[in-house]
Amino acid sequence: MSTEQTSLLPTEVELALEVMPCQADRRVYEPADHPHPCTYFAQWGVYHSYGYEAAGPPHTPGIQQTAVYRGKTALVPEILSGCRKAPLMAVGINPNLPGYWPATHNSVNPDFENFLQYVHYFRYRSIQKLEIPEASYKKLLGNREDGPQVTTPLTNIGAEIPTQLIAMSMYEAYQGLLDDMAKQLGWGAHKLTVGEDLSYGNMVACPSAKWLTRKDPKDPAMPVMSNAVMEGIVNECFQSRQYFLRQLFQSLPVVLLVFSDATATAFIAAMEKNFVGKAPDPTAPIPTLLSQRFMLRYGQAADGEDLQARVIFTPHATGDPQAFAAQRAKVIAAMVEEAKAGRIVLNPETGHLARPRGSCVFCGNALYRIGPCDYEKELKPLSGPLPQPLAETRSRPEHVTREKAEQQKLMKHFIERGAERREKSATPNPFRIVS
Repeated sequence: MSTEQTSLLPTEVELALEVMPCQADRRVYEPADHPHPCTYFAQWGVYHSYGYEAAGPPHTPGIQQTAVYRGKTALVPEILSGCRKAPLMAVGINPNLPGYWPATHNSVNPDFENFLQYVHYFRYRSIQKLEIPEASYKKLLGNREDGPQVTTPLTNIGAEIPTQLIAMSMYEAYQGLLDDMAKQLGWGAHKLTVGEDLSYGNMVACPSAKWLTRKDPKDPAMPVMSNAVMEGIVNECFQSRQYFLRQLFQSLPVVLLVFSDATATAFIAAMEKNFVGKAPDPTAPIPTLLSQRFMLRYGQAADGEDLQARVIFTPHATGDPQAFAAQRAKVIAAMVEEAKAGRIVLNPETGHLARPRGSCVFCGNALYRIGPCDYEKELKPLSGPLPQPLAETRSRPEHVTREKAEQQKLMKHFIERGAERREKSATPNPFRIVS
């Protein structure tokens, strides 16, 4: 797929339309005698899923709505969670897999027939996901076995099921970073939250319990991807379809939090030639990377503004909690440093952080509306100032075309700049961006 997109759809809307059916497309519309590498994700089994009882997007922001059971299904690929213009973005390799572990078989995952419900879910998901309360789950299950390889549904398809919000430890860790940064900066009246001020996304869209290239001695039954399959997945999702890169250049966060050694290695391989000055060493441990300041350069906007992001490497908050606890203060210190430098700014009018450069119509546009944009007045498009009123203007085809062209130009130069400087690069990695 070329980086030159001709669609009149805004990038953030276009991505949702492409990513939602992607795994199904790869498993169905491919030659039968040549399984697509992304069919690997099917080896992780099927999980209890739910849909919303009412058609269309919910009228309220939360993800907990009246739910109906959709059976045991594969999980949909994920787009960025939260506000597309959140100034902080947490980055992982690929989404986790609720329900794989025996203790969380009662998790329920979204299986939306309606595109706008999908958009709504990933805009308003914060630190929580959904599960069936333990007592209700056990009552429905009875004496039967359950797990990812069991296809028997828990109850009748279409039956209403009880759900409850369950906080995810990883997302709670994100919130803790925001809270402690604000505390150190004396922002007593802030409303900083995950989803509004910190989005989270992945370099590959489909979930698995682990990004596994060798057998896990603790769970040898976990599906392992061969090097060829891994390279095929990365080529399809990251290189060719460029889901992550296109989102990155629409979001343009001012801080990127890169979690885990594995993600750090992949991220550095992809971005190494676009760091300002010396690039991070992909073989260096996280504490070493945290002791240095790294800036990633997106490029120069049409009006001359130099667009950059601070990249903060950190241990995985739940995968390696002891290492995360040991380095947490340094992560917060780096975030505070960016605030004192004026790159992270609290907007007293909203109680949230000021949005980074660029336009966004993800929540409301000429095609649909899932909710209000609380940051509309502060958005500064890449393509120049807009006349009022913004809500109507930002959805006009001419603005979408100009804004998208600026995003594509930045991304194209970013990729070309990396390719030009990579001739002597040594360490092969499937996440290395190719032009």
